[in-house]
Amino acid sequence: MRRVGQGRGPASLPGWLARHFAVVGGIVLLAAALLTCASVLRRWLDGRAIRGDFELVSLASAIALFAAFAFAASRGANVAVTSFTAWLPQRLQSAIDTIWLLLWAGVCVLLAERLFVTASELYATGTVTMALGMPTWWVAGIGAAAFALAGLAALVRPFAAPSDSRR
Repeated sequence: MRRVGQGRGPASLPGWLARHFAVVGGIVLLAAALLTCASVLRRWLDGRAIRGDFELVSLASAIALFAAFAFAASRGANVAVTSFTAWLPQRLQSAIDTIWLLLWAGVCVLLAERLFVTASELYATGTVTMALGMPTWWVAGIGAAAFALAGLAALVRPFAAPSDSRR
């Protein structure tokens, strides 16, 4: 197993962070699925759902989705339409891909900033969920961190070693 930074170019740290962030997001999504199963089973057995299950599943789904953006950006797996550029020379295709990655990095940074502002406002106003009374600012904070990481991953991706497919 390689260590961060061993011959992997500038995408090493963002790629490593994005990969681990995605694993955590997957674990959170799995926990949400198990909670849903438990709630349905409890409803079937005694007619009562687990209190706040819909809120917890919503928050967990948001976290899992946020976690996936950075991983996708680090792998260059964002939505891309190649049907119009497939016939172009490879160098031109790479230049177009780089432009789109840099634009995506800018969008991610903008979304990170907006989510940070949202998290700050949710914290300041004390906004909580309806059923459990759970604070919601931390989910927006996780989203801000995820989009910041996605922007960083997209920014360094064009400069990563082309032979490294696991960036």
